[in-house]
Amino acid sequence: MSQDFVCGEEKGVVDTYDFPSPDCFLEAQYMAPLSQRIRQEEKKKFCVLPLCQIVEAQMLGGLIKYTADEQGPRVVERRYKKLKELPMTEEVPCPDGLCKEVAKGLADLKAQGEYTQLNVQGPLSILSSLVPMERIFVSRRKDRATYEEALFWVVDKLFNYMESMGDDVDLYSLADPVANINILGKEYAAEIATLAYRPLLEKLWAAKRKVHICPIMMGAIQSGGFTKRVDIEIDENLSYEDAILSVEGPCFVAHQCLKSESTTWNHGVLHTIELI
Repeated sequence: MSQDFVCGEEKGVVDTYDFPSPDCFLEAQYMAPLSQRIRQEEKKKFCVLPLCQIVEAQMLGGLIKYTADEQGPRVVERRYKKLKELPMTEEVPCPDGLCKEVAKGLADLKAQGEYTQLNVQGPLSILSSLVPMERIFVSRRKDRATYEEALFWVVDKLFNYMESMGDDVDLYSLADPVANINILGKEYAAEIATLAYRPLLEKLWAAKRKVHICPIMMGAIQSGGFTKRVDIEIDENLSYEDAILSVEGPCFVAHQCLKSESTTWNHGVLHTIELI
């Protein structure tokens, strides 16, 4: 089950904008103005960082291919052959490496008065960028203790990474594309939700963070049965991003995809969830 985890949701930025590659994905001095440029041209509210999907994998020792093509840096090979090889007893300095550059980029954007969004990979996507997915399945069946330890380890390090950004993040955007309920099945999705998503969301709620949850990830979370929907009244004239910004205090927004260009979503309520 081989899969490339491509760096660069902004696929094509190398061709579209005059920034050096792969430096524009890796260095704050380039990624911050590039994020700002993208926001301006797309007429969005948030400046988004990172511009890639490798930060968490690099932080945990993943193998990254630093290419200058339009896809940018990405994971092309798993460093570890099985979960037992993961460096779960080693210290993970954060922010460091690319994490540190992302933190610098966010601080630069906030200093310029921008609203900032940190895109975050979910636990199963991170784990599968370090270890082949089939080996994760094997461990789940034959070495349950190591499997659960690995998930807890990823959740802990992921939360530490998110918190290391301090108050320079206005919105955390959480997505876990590998944990698609249509692929994993309801039983496994519910298990991931209970073992990984719930503890992560509990930590984020205690830290009073505003989080947007990808609809695909939300499907897995709902299968866990530990959330309830809470509708918040909003002005019907607000854009989706403005509606999110209008909510005070910590919240988990789970209404639609942040990338959706729908203009018919707003019926005076914003769907959020709370843990039960």
